[in-house]
Amino acid sequence: MIGLSFGGAEFAVFVLMSEYVDTEFRNRFLGLLQTMWGLSIILTACLFAIDENWRFLSAVFLVFGVGTQFIIFFADESTRFLVSMRENFPEAKRILNKVARINKLPPF
Repeated sequence: MIGLSFGGAEFAVFVLMSEYVDTEFRNRFLGLLQTMWGLSIILTACLFAIDENWRFLSAVFLVFGVGTQFIIFFADESTRFLVSMRENFPEAKRILNKVARINKLPPF
């Protein structure tokens, strides 16, 4: 189940980054995201080479999993989802203005 959770989380992060990151930087950020995914697989192999105890590896991954779930819990909903599925335009505008403020762009 952990593998399914992280696989789904990685896909959700990829989609959100493709929606929120400016087109000028999108390729770099999405490429960096995929690079981190590959490096995490290499790190897993290195940790297994250090200690083959599955309990140790589970504890190490638990730290990252809890951190990831904490971040996802506080992440804003996708504006595309808010508009197309729930027709919640005020919430979508609030999120877009938040993203614009972080990127130092004028509000909508």
